[in-house]
Amino acid sequence: MLKASACALVLCLAAMPAHAEPLAVAITEALNNHPAVGAALANRDALKQERREYVSDYFPELNINAGSGRLYADNSTSRGLSVTRGAGYSWVNEVSVSMRQMIFDGFETPHRIDAATARKNSADFEIEDARETLALRVVAVYLDVLRNQEILARVQAQEAKLDDYIKRIEVMVNEGVVDEAMVAQARDVKAQLASTAATIEGTLSAALADYRESVGHDPEGALTKPEDKTPVIEADVEKAVALALQTHPSLRAANLSEAAYEYDADAETGILYPDVTGEVSYNKVDQKDVIGGENLDTRAMLRDISTGSGSFASRSGLSAIGVFSRLAPAWGPALASLT
Repeated sequence: MLKASACALVLCLAAMPAHAEPLAVAITEALNNHPAVGAALANRDALKQERREYVSDYFPELNINAGSGRLYADNSTSRGLSVTRGAGYSWVNEVSVSMRQMIFDGFETPHRIDAATARKNSADFEIEDARETLALRVVAVYLDVLRNQEILARVQAQEAKLDDYIKRIEVMVNEGVVDEAMVAQARDVKAQLASTAATIEGTLSAALADYRESVGHDPEGALTKPEDKTPVIEADVEKAVALALQTHPSLRAANLSEAAYEYDADAETGILYPDVTGEVSYNKVDQKDVIGGENLDTRAMLRDISTGSGSFASRSGLSAIGVFSRLAPAWGPALASLT
């Protein structure tokens, strides 16, 4: 519904005078430069990277370590082999290579990936919601500025006419045709118009401030009234509400956020299962026999890591958060209507 309203006011504008800033241009400027949209885009990009991080858990982990140095040893080995001093010196060179591969983690990784995917998709709808909300705000402030400009112009035109009228009345008073009461009455009307103009100027200044906040700059040229596109808007209120509940990006983002928390809860359940990881390692140490000699260690093994039952509480908490994240967009307007 919001999207249809914004499009109805933007599309198919009438012919514009020279140096005008039509509504479509103002909306484009806002969508390209407003920080709210930039923040939504950055959040989506961060969630993309988070998903890549979880996908990387499917791939093997490779660790390589190397070291070289000088060693002095005074231990049972050196005392057993060095009869003169009971200690020994040696250059020590060591290299270690290990590779780990996740074999089974209780389906934690696929659930983490599904949760990250749902959050990324939710962020896409949040971007759409931020754009539509901003477009609607630009439409409102654009029309507010235009309306106040037109009202102020009419009041000022009326003031100019009244000034001419007062001059003619003053001439008639000097000639004795009318009395001073008519001049006083005209001047009172002028004072009221001046007060009205001052009020409108204040309202216009506030509207221009909102325009600068939304678009990023003052109007660059005259604002022009867009064409009336009322026929594009759904006339049936019930159908419009039903369509909004099905397609509004904020609600769709909330549904995906709920799904993400459910996946997180399933991932927490997966932590209860033992993790099976395969590991292959190679370690070689080169040193003198006086402190132990060369060492070569090659292994291929399975590792099993178990966990406690604390994940049950975490799973319940994540499920509750998911439900409230879905209900929050719907409860907000309902609670506002009660206040």
